[in-house]
Amino acid sequence: MRSQLFLILFAAIGLMGGTTLPAAAAPARITITSSPPGATVYVDGKERGAQGITSELFKVRLTPGGHRLLLELPGYQPLEQTVQIGRRAHRLSFTLERALARLSVRTPAASGDARDAELFIDGEPKGKVPGDVDLKEGSHLVEVRKAGFKIYTETVELRPAEVKTLMVTLIAEIRRGTLLILATGEGLVYVDGQARGTAPQGVELDAGEHAIEVRKSDSGEVLWQQRVTALAGQQVRVQADFKVADKTGTLLVVAPENAEVTVDGTQRANANQIITGLKAGQHAILVQAKGYLSVTKVIEIEQGKQRVEQVQLEKTAAGRGVAMVRVVMVNPVEGAEYFVNGRRVKEADLLGEKGMEIPAGENVVVVQQQGFGKVTRTVHVAAGGTEMVRVDLKSGGRLAVTSTPAGGQILLDGLPVGMTRASSDDVVPGPHVVEVRLDGYRLFSQQVNVQAGTVTSVQADLQPAAPPPPPPAEVSGTLVGVAPPRLMRLEMSTSLSAVTNDPGRFTVDVGGGYPYFVNAGIAVGAARRGSLGLDIGAELRSNFYVTEVGVRLRAQLFRGGPIAGGLNLFLGGGGGPDDRSDFIMELGVPITLLAGRVVQLTARPYLQLYSDRSCPTAANASSSNVTRGEACTQALDAVAMGGQDSSGALDRATSARVMLQAALEISLTRHLNLFLLIEGAPGLRRRSLTRQYNLLLLQEVDYGIYGRGGVTFKF
Repeated sequence: MRSQLFLILFAAIGLMGGTTLPAAAAPARITITSSPPGATVYVDGKERGAQGITSELFKVRLTPGGHRLLLELPGYQPLEQTVQIGRRAHRLSFTLERALARLSVRTPAASGDARDAELFIDGEPKGKVPGDVDLKEGSHLVEVRKAGFKIYTETVELRPAEVKTLMVTLIAEIRRGTLLILATGEGLVYVDGQARGTAPQGVELDAGEHAIEVRKSDSGEVLWQQRVTALAGQQVRVQADFKVADKTGTLLVVAPENAEVTVDGTQRANANQIITGLKAGQHAILVQAKGYLSVTKVIEIEQGKQRVEQVQLEKTAAGRGVAMVRVVMVNPVEGAEYFVNGRRVKEADLLGEKGMEIPAGENVVVVQQQGFGKVTRTVHVAAGGTEMVRVDLKSGGRLAVTSTPAGGQILLDGLPVGMTRASSDDVVPGPHVVEVRLDGYRLFSQQVNVQAGTVTSVQADLQPAAPPPPPPAEVSGTLVGVAPPRLMRLEMSTSLSAVTNDPGRFTVDVGGGYPYFVNAGIAVGAARRGSLGLDIGAELRSNFYVTEVGVRLRAQLFRGGPIAGGLNLFLGGGGGPDDRSDFIMELGVPITLLAGRVVQLTARPYLQLYSDRSCPTAANASSSNVTRGEACTQALDAVAMGGQDSSGALDRATSARVMLQAALEISLTRHLNLFLLIEGAPGLRRRSLTRQYNLLLLQEVDYGIYGRGGVTFKF
């Protein structure tokens, strides 16, 4: 009966237990922490992405069973571990280890002495050089050992995960040699001032130069001395030949290696060498060397003793790479400021008789004083040289001009100084006339009195120009109600004179003449400062057989009253059929006479350099079907018949000639000029400008007289 009850109870418990087991276990809540915190957590592979960052608050749900955890934190080694997760929540803690650093030991490209040397880290062998070693953070002692070289040691500091490269260069051990010192008599041997016993004497020394002496007794008279070089691993024989010293002494002058010593004006020797045979008593020595100041001294020589004289030589200015600059004030100004290369200097230093020391080469000297303006001088001084700078600091004022509306041309005493607004420094004190000109507005003119050290401001409020007067009425052939004619204000921009265009304004020339039947050019104002100006332009000219294109530069150097002068330059070249080509350079000096603002007359002598190929070469003649000109044809026929070109027609003609040019320019309207030009070099002919080498329109002989005319459009 009891056994039956027991079986029934067991079956009931089994049945109850079976009904409570779930089909799948529920995920458990897991808290993951790390030391230090902040590690990134991956579960069952990184491909599923990061689950979070370790901390007291980080929790993740994991199903019961085995899971693979990966923790990563910069500066620490990754930690990967498989854990078993139950059905209940629990906490997992991990400790991360610092990441290892890497030390890379290498040899420089210029020295491979350390290659294959033994490498030791903290006393433990780590292979050979070159090599890489993984180490913990902190300090480590690095040793490199190789036979025949000194041991290399260095302490390196490594941070976690740091990769550091250490370049190692080994120093060879000092090698030694032997000196065998023999003597013709008795004496004590001294090597580098140390007693080594009596001769003969064998002495082992470091390889290199040594001072050998044989003395009569300890610290006594020197019987013989010499500097000898000991060779590593070898024995050098030294023979000391001496006799009883007379009443003389020796002298050793210690000075720069290239110094020369002169004793009593007659005996010469190099510095740092022993001078023998000097009689006891006083002697005058002169020590001199290139790049140094000479030094003269009187020394005392004792019998049987050596005098060692230390001489310090001071480098010359040239040896030190410096020079001197001195400023001379034409009109001394009290309180003036002085600057050299932007650094303020004392007046006494720069104006003193000696001047002040500056680096050799280019230097900038500035002298300024309020009310007197500023003077800047750039000086070029060679090492050891002296430059004197004369400064005339004149008292001046400052003039500031603005206009409304903007865009007007501003003139000071008839000379342009800028557009829209202008500021002029160092204006001479006294009365001046300021003008502002702008198309469509009346001329603004005001007289101002500029005072030294002050700023004079002028505001030009421009007024619109009055409308043109109505056309006059004609009665019985006469004009009635006609106001006196008002002269048109003409704009005298030109292209042939020495006067350049204002910045931004330009001219266009169109014309023709002989020997260039078509001529066109353009010139643009590039810069202007006071009476100085610069134009940049281009020009095309052609006689229909040869066409040339070039660049033209024009510089205005001065303008005073009705006269202006400057320089101009043309660089160009061109070509035509049958391999024709040329190159031309023209450098001229234009002088212009201005008759008001209507007429300008210019005389320009200029040097013309040209190089012309007027005929094809014999090699290219067969491929050309263009008319060659009479001279070319005759020369090519002669070559084709097996002869030679005795005329030289096939050769390139290169020559130079001085040309004289006269040009007349008349301003017809505000935007149009008429120009006429004649030029020439009689007797200096250019063969390419004849019909023998060119078109039949040209003359048979180049008489060297040319001309052209045309119009200039002004913008």
